[in-house]
Amino acid sequence: MSRGQILDASYDAAARLNELKFRYGLIDPATYEAVKSHQRAAKLAIAEIDEALQLPEDERLEALTRIQEKVNDANVDSLFSKKELDWRGGEGLRFGSMMLRTLSAGLAEEAMHGFNRLVGRYDTAVYDGPRVKPYSQVMEERFPEAVLNDPLAPRSACQRARRNL
Repeated sequence: MSRGQILDASYDAAARLNELKFRYGLIDPATYEAVKSHQRAAKLAIAEIDEALQLPEDERLEALTRIQEKVNDANVDSLFSKKELDWRGGEGLRFGSMMLRTLSAGLAEEAMHGFNRLVGRYDTAVYDGPRVKPYSQVMEERFPEAVLNDPLAPRSACQRARRNL
């Protein structure tokens, strides 16, 4: 993807996200309209910048200076409104029954683990499946000459002995 395609895809995704949030009641109409207008302004500013970059050197600086104020306005709330990041008033977190049950079960399980450790019994469900190879071993298998000739490469005792032979 080119720079322009990435930019267009980003703004299109942000616009669709803004519409979805509005449709499902996550943002109010004022926030929706503010973000939408800032997105529009940002797209126009980008188009103006692209046009200004095609101008001769002396005209380019003047055009970019004029566009700077528009860009500053467009950069505010173009992907989402700052109000969306703020916590709602006095509501805070609500602990529903599912959350309380989950937290209680987790607390009870951890308390049992702690008690068992205190009396000398430790977890018996230890993982015994395949292990990942150490990084130095993987590098040695992939690039044997590079690893052996690299003084900064991590080394096991066997690797150091083989290198010193």
